[in-house]
Amino acid sequence: MGLCGCGVLWDWGHRAGLKRDVEKLLEGQGLSGEVRGCAMEGMTRAGACLWEAQSREVDALVNGLAMAEKAPQDDGERWRGLSRCRRLAWNARNRVYGAFAGAPALRLSSADSFESFLVFVPDEGGPVCLQAAYLKP
Repeated sequence: MGLCGCGVLWDWGHRAGLKRDVEKLLEGQGLSGEVRGCAMEGMTRAGACLWEAQSREVDALVNGLAMAEKAPQDDGERWRGLSRCRRLAWNARNRVYGAFAGAPALRLSSADSFESFLVFVPDEGGPVCLQAAYLKP
């Protein structure tokens, strides 16, 4: 039997829950679409998924969650993209939106709540990267 790091086990044990919670957040906004490729970031409470969405669905999510758009000069920690979304954060033509702690829509039906939810929209099209961080208990 081979050895694997704790981060791999953490990811394996939590990515299905992340996918479920992201899908529920989308459903709460009346949205659907394929959510795939979910992965946790190391041993953190944050992870990301890819979402196959049309621009009107992205707009509905952004408006429904009352998300702020990242300004070009805003390079604060809360806007940092995880490894899965990072390539989209580097391109200034891509749009990035965020909702942060306290937003009612980030409360999940389970006892958990998202502390932040970022949406990375590639300028050239393709799947949107959804990044979520769970609020620490």
